[in-house]
Amino acid sequence: MRDTRLFNAVYGSLVGGAIGDAMGGATEMMTYEHISHVFGVVNSLHPRGATPETARFEPGAPAGQVTDDTRLRNLLCGAIIRKGGRVTADDWAETWLAEMEGWFYTPVVNAYHKVFTKTAPPREAGRGNMGSNSTAMSISPVGLVNACDPRQAALDAYNVAGLVHEGYARDAACAIAAAVADAVRVEATVDSIVLAAVQFLAADNDIGWRVEKAVGLARSQGTYEGFRRAFYDTMLLPWPQKALLGSKPLEGFYDTAEPRETVPAVFGLLIIAGGDFARSVICATNFGRDADTIASILGSIAGALGGAMSIPRHWIETVEAANPVSQRVLAAGLCEAIEHEAVAARRRLLSLEALVSPLGKTDPID
Repeated sequence: MRDTRLFNAVYGSLVGGAIGDAMGGATEMMTYEHISHVFGVVNSLHPRGATPETARFEPGAPAGQVTDDTRLRNLLCGAIIRKGGRVTADDWAETWLAEMEGWFYTPVVNAYHKVFTKTAPPREAGRGNMGSNSTAMSISPVGLVNACDPRQAALDAYNVAGLVHEGYARDAACAIAAAVADAVRVEATVDSIVLAAVQFLAADNDIGWRVEKAVGLARSQGTYEGFRRAFYDTMLLPWPQKALLGSKPLEGFYDTAEPRETVPAVFGLLIIAGGDFARSVICATNFGRDADTIASILGSIAGALGGAMSIPRHWIETVEAANPVSQRVLAAGLCEAIEHEAVAARRRLLSLEALVSPLGKTDPID
C-alpha cells in the first residue's frame, strides 16, 4: 500500500497539512506587515518566537510543532480508522470522549461539553456555537476517505461538522472536504479542485461566492503580493479587538478565526501558487491572519494534489520528529479505510449491474 499513488496522496495530504500548520504557527494571527517586520520572509519551518511581540500563541515552541488544527484532525483520522471507513458526527464524538486532551478553541470546548453531558446529540452539538475555522481546518480526512467523490465528501462533512458548527462554518468544512476528495484524483487540477469546493454547497451559502471572489482576485492580480494586498483591502472581516478577559492582542496581531475569510484565502492562494506544495504553504504562512489554519488547509489540498513525493523531505522529517502522532501511521490506516470503501463501492456497482440486466423468462414483471 505504501508504494501506491493512493498512499502518496493520502500521506501527502496529512503530512502536508501538518507542515503548513507548523510553519504557519510561527506567524499565526499576525498581519503580513508584522510578519515582514519580525521575520522578513518565512520560507521554512521556524520555532515560534520567544516573546509576546513575536508569537501570539505558544511562544518558544520548537520548529515543526503543530497546533490544535492538526491535533483535532488527528482525532478525526482516528475515528475513521477505528470505523474502517466513512464516519458520522457520532463516531467523531466517540473519539473525542475517549482521546481528546489539551487546548482547543471555544466552539470545540462547547461541543465537547454538550456531548459529554448528553445535552445534545453529536450531529446537533454545533447549534448556537460561534463560527470558527475549527471544522474546516480538521475536515480533510473526510475528503480522503471519500477519495475521488467530492459530492459524497461534502455530504459527509455536513454531518460530521454538525458536531461543532452550524451555518456557514459548516459549509466551509464541506468545501474543504470536497476539494481534498477531488485533489486525490490522478487527473485533478487546480481548477477542478476549486470547482469541487463550491459545486456542492447550498445555493444560498455564504462561502461559495467568497471563494469565487478570492479566486477572481488571484487571477486578476496575478502576483502574490498583489493578491494579498487586494484581499486585505476588500475581503477581511471585522473581528472584536477589545480586551476581553485581558486577551487583546498586541499591535500587529489579530484574533481572526473566521472561515468566511480563511477558506476564500486558501483557494486564492492555491491559484497563485499553481498547486505547488512548497509555494502554497510559504504563501499562506506569509499571508498573516489565521496563518496556521490557512497554511494547514492549503497544505492538505496541495499535498493531496502533488503527493508526499512533492514535499521537501527535510520538512517531513522535522514535523514527524517534533510531534507524538505519526502522520505516516495515520495515512496507512486511512488507506485501509479507503480500500474498505472501495470494496463496498464495487459491490454496490455489481448489484446495480445485476438490476439493469435483462429479465429472465421466469422473472415476474408485476
